[in-house]
Amino acid sequence: MGGLLGWLAGCGMLTLIGILLLLFLRDIHALPAKAVRDIAVIGLMTMAAGLMYLLSCALLRQAVFQDVENPGDLTQFIPGAYWRETAELLKNPSWKGVLTGLFVYGGHFLGKALFQQYLAGGCCLSFLLTILSAGLIYARLLRCIGEQGAKDCVFLLLTLPFSVFCFLPGWPPLAALLLACLFFFLGKLIPGRQAAIPRAAYIVSVSFNAVLSAFAVAALALGRIG
Repeated sequence: MGGLLGWLAGCGMLTLIGILLLLFLRDIHALPAKAVRDIAVIGLMTMAAGLMYLLSCALLRQAVFQDVENPGDLTQFIPGAYWRETAELLKNPSWKGVLTGLFVYGGHFLGKALFQQYLAGGCCLSFLLTILSAGLIYARLLRCIGEQGAKDCVFLLLTLPFSVFCFLPGWPPLAALLLACLFFFLGKLIPGRQAAIPRAAYIVSVSFNAVLSAFAVAALALGRIG
């Protein structure tokens, strides 16, 4: 339970810092109030999706094997070899590929700031990178298809089956950020227009993604991936 409390405390501290930073930028007029609200909405949406993925993994693992003694230890309910190796690298970082190497050194540094909670630092870093990715995509789509269409698209992306990997320590969050940056800059070529996904198509897409995401979560919790 101590690991879980440390993880929650770290997330809470970083969230509070983010909120205070946004309020400060609004007060000095570096960001308009609407931009602050948009950032907060996208951030909360992304955090909610990530927490739902991880909670689902923990509950499924516990329901099947009853071996989750510490919910704060990611490796107990996501037992894949890569995720276990990454958890060890966060404690004792070494270079293992470009993206994984960059991530584990960043997560190790953040873990030190979180009172030696290295796995918590890795998890927090993956959430931060994914929130940044979602924000970049939203910012570009906002200029291309308008506010509602941009929010719908970001939420659809968060429900894709492979999106769960973006909330786990390792190379996926960094890869997602690189793709988001690429889209942000190349998206300038997309002509701007107000558009929205038809509600029926949107609901069907979210439902379809939810079913496939459930399979991805089950594969992670059962150790079939990684």
